[in-house]
Amino acid sequence: MLGKAKLAVISMAAVAFLAMPATASAGVWLHEGVELAAIANVEMVGSVEFEFTMVPGTKFICGEVFADLEAKPGGGGGINAFERETLSCGGEGLYEGCTLAAHSEPGLPWAVTVNENDVSVKNVRLNYVFDKGCFLEEAQVKIPTMTLTPDNQEAITEFTISGEGVDQSTLLPVKISGTLFPAEAETYGIE
Repeated sequence: MLGKAKLAVISMAAVAFLAMPATASAGVWLHEGVELAAIANVEMVGSVEFEFTMVPGTKFICGEVFADLEAKPGGGGGINAFERETLSCGGEGLYEGCTLAAHSEPGLPWAVTVNENDVSVKNVRLNYVFDKGCFLEEAQVKIPTMTLTPDNQEAITEFTISGEGVDQSTLLPVKISGTLFPAEAETYGIE
């Protein structure tokens, strides 16, 4: 049985613990080293690929991607555009020789949240329509969370893309990877 003194000390410790402010793990956008004060448009170029994880070596790559990220004060924002240059796309493995006839990016803008060490992009959807002769007519890639990991948190010159999801047309698991380079290198950061 606890004595009254011990019980009082434990109660005071519990009250003190509960009264401490919660710390958030969310991050914020930086502009030239200070917290972003106004909405900023961050244009990026890069490449992206998706790969069927159950069919090793089967991937489709687009070598030219143009993305438009809207960074908002406080760590939010959105990807407003994610254009893939059709002629820069091609495949490996079962996609060898396939060309992209059309594409779409449903659900734009995709919500963006700055985390402590990276940036989360929610509900990414990339639809591909292939020319005749490919083993698939289309792919509907859905990535619940795509992660953008900066090379340098304080002054970003490059984001590495990663994420896992599913091709809704085949129900096969896929992973997405690639790189995006902000046009204004070393201007924006996260903390």
